[in-house]
Amino acid sequence: MKRLMILGSLGGLVLIAVYAGITVYDESLRYGRMWETPVIRPHEEPIPDLDATPVPVTGGESFLRRIPEKEFESQFISDLPESILLGKKRYGLYCIHCHGKSLDGRGSVGQSFSPLATDLRDPRIQRQRNKEIFNTISYGKLRMPPLAQTVEGKDRLAIISYLRSEASGMSQ
Repeated sequence: MKRLMILGSLGGLVLIAVYAGITVYDESLRYGRMWETPVIRPHEEPIPDLDATPVPVTGGESFLRRIPEKEFESQFISDLPESILLGKKRYGLYCIHCHGKSLDGRGSVGQSFSPLATDLRDPRIQRQRNKEIFNTISYGKLRMPPLAQTVEGKDRLAIISYLRSEASGMSQ
């Protein structure tokens, strides 16, 4: 009986020590937990409706998947201001949670990952061809979920335009 009381007391002390350690760890992190990050309200604007036709007869995902890389580079990524603005809006709806406002992988959700979500300013990412980035957004890669069923094709293309414009603005 005496041994059980001693073991129980030691167990209690260990639990208290673990709790204190976690509390100190939480309060001294350089990048806070989700409850300490700035609020991002992605759904204050309504999520845009998808096309009216549920099954495309022409175009659609299979069309985008089969576009040759040279044709994709020349015809589908735009540096027009309206495309970049649309990309910024869609990035704010679908990407900012993980990749952050500054594209640095420190979004409110992304900072809870280990390793952090990808820093989209990284030269390795910026050297990728647009088709590679499109495929990653569409079909996922490692822990990045596939967004082809969530984000419309033209919006994914606009997001790439926005990422390119931001990266070129950061390098100047």
